[in-house]
Amino acid sequence: MENQTTSSKSIMLNYGLYLGLASILILLIKYVLGMTYEQVWWESVISFAISIVLIFMGTKAFRSSNQGLLSFGQGLKIGVGIALISGVILVIYQQIFMNFIEPDYMKNMMEVTRQTLVEQNMTSEQIETTMEMSEGFSSPLITSGFALIGALFLGFIISLFTTLILKKGEE
Repeated sequence: MENQTTSSKSIMLNYGLYLGLASILILLIKYVLGMTYEQVWWESVISFAISIVLIFMGTKAFRSSNQGLLSFGQGLKIGVGIALISGVILVIYQQIFMNFIEPDYMKNMMEVTRQTLVEQNMTSEQIETTMEMSEGFSSPLITSGFALIGALFLGFIISLFTTLILKKGEE
């Protein structure tokens, strides 16, 4: 039993690290291309695909190290664990990015948001209300919390399907 725990922790750490580093690489590519403040479709597609692949591979690696057996709970634990490690790494990177690499990030992002609202022909009252709400959600603690919750939610959904595909119990 102790061997399973050690194996699951190392798998979650390894694959979580890979996923976190892949996510950072995507963000760095956007930064180098000058697309930091743009919502681009390829970022979401690539990030989602990498998440699926790494959670699947991590869960499969656990199953292989566990004599080919994988319970539903174990599969969810592995996948969500990978997502959690990845999310923590990403939050650390985001804080470094916003505080040292691009210290005006939140101010610039708020300006991008304001411009988007203007382009949507919102009234000045609607824009101000939306901007006030956006400012309330822009603190480092809140953005970190949302990033972790998002990573865990996505990890849970991917883990659910991955586990259903790979689940194999004692016969």
